[in-house]
Amino acid sequence: MCTLTCILNEIDLYKMWVPSLMFPRMRLDESFQIHPISKTDQLAYLRAAIPWPLAHRDLILRIYGMDMMAR
Repeated sequence: MCTLTCILNEIDLYKMWVPSLMFPRMRLDESFQIHPISKTDQLAYLRAAIPWPLAHRDLILRIYGMDMMAR
């Protein structure tokens, strides 16, 4: 669970590892944390760059993790 929690908390680095498409050219332009609710629950903003004639897309995600290994 620690590895997943560490990855979820690195919202500022999402644009470095979220997959990009070469054709059509699409990538993640911006990502940052809006509000930390708890260590494993937070709101994030992401902006996807999409070429003309389409427009950039803004996403607000709620990211949370649960430890289900005990069940």
